[in-house]
Amino acid sequence: MPVGIDLHESTATEDDQRESFHAEHLGRLEMGCGLCTPQRVEGAADHTCPNQMEALAGTDATAEQPSLLEQLSLNVSYLSSTLIEEVIAADLNRDAKIYELKRDLLLKKGLQTCCPLDGKMGSSYVHAVDSSSAGAATAMLSYTWGYAIGDVVDSLREYCLVSSLDTSTAFIWMCCFCVNQFRVAEMLDAGETVPFEQFKATFGSRVRGIGSVIALMAPWEHPVYLTRVWCIYEMATAIELGPELCTVVVVMPLQETARLAETLLQIGVTHSHDNAQTGLMQIFNALSSTRIQDAEASVASDLDSILRLIKQGMGYQQVNTAVVKYLQRWFAQTADSLVRQNLASGLASAQLVQLLCVVVVFFRESGLFDEGVALVKHCLPAIEPDTADEAAALRMLAALYLRRSRGG
Repeated sequence: MPVGIDLHESTATEDDQRESFHAEHLGRLEMGCGLCTPQRVEGAADHTCPNQMEALAGTDATAEQPSLLEQLSLNVSYLSSTLIEEVIAADLNRDAKIYELKRDLLLKKGLQTCCPLDGKMGSSYVHAVDSSSAGAATAMLSYTWGYAIGDVVDSLREYCLVSSLDTSTAFIWMCCFCVNQFRVAEMLDAGETVPFEQFKATFGSRVRGIGSVIALMAPWEHPVYLTRVWCIYEMATAIELGPELCTVVVVMPLQETARLAETLLQIGVTHSHDNAQTGLMQIFNALSSTRIQDAEASVASDLDSILRLIKQGMGYQQVNTAVVKYLQRWFAQTADSLVRQNLASGLASAQLVQLLCVVVVFFRESGLFDEGVALVKHCLPAIEPDTADEAAALRMLAALYLRRSRGG
């Protein structure tokens, strides 16, 4: 049974009300009402988590924890099976962007279900699914609405695999499925915004209450994630809480990980060495220059409220420093893993050293000296002894030791 109230069986009066409701909202959808108007959707590669304000609305600003209904989320098993089937049935495909699902999937799913949070017609997607596929959130996905649904689902499946999680018990809070899109449209039409104190209290309680944030990065060269204020703030909030209260995991779509691996392999292997190295340094520099005060939001009031929260709390510099440091570590560790994979596949000595020359820079510039030393030492046995390659690897070690002794 759906978590909300099924309206398929009703009185004649209720039928009339439902038909009126359907006509009104479907008509508004034809005109592109709500957050995904044609103007907003156009060029929407960076369309991100735009409807957080409904998730913040109607909640007691003093509440320390969101209710179970507010935390209700879909499991990864449902997302990777039933949801994808629904996407295909709606004449879309796995490449469809999240914002493209709004009319024919997100809204239609809850059109005939009464919202259990406010008792009004029209529910969020999650409140209209069978209760066996929904449960209290175990993680919150931080993402943009410009991501392809197939990439999102594949990334969550990989997250479960790497984390040894059962996809049927991994419940992921995503604003597109867990926020009532009808209420979002109504608030926007009425020109309403969430009071600042309510915004502040509810957002913090959601991240703290779930206790785990998954940040989805794509594309790897210039992540759209880093241009969206919601995404950066979600990560910063989780980092500020600390690993005891909230964990942060960064994931990439499988195809992005494969593209990064291919770029790394190009170093010293093809004539694309210079381009590959330049591309890798560009992403490292992009991570290093993340500034939340330069980020954007689809809803102006969201941007104003988040920047106000930051000014009252950590401040721009602390937020930027925390996020940059975390992302640099993530990227260095991702590169480390890919180097080790290439090593295990039998990469030639000269190619391995050229690859190390670039990756060690990430560790050095991130202040991860011990990790850099560990990687070079791990690779040394595979480097031909008494050669220029070995000498180059030893120089890398010496440089890392020297920087570490100087405190960075």
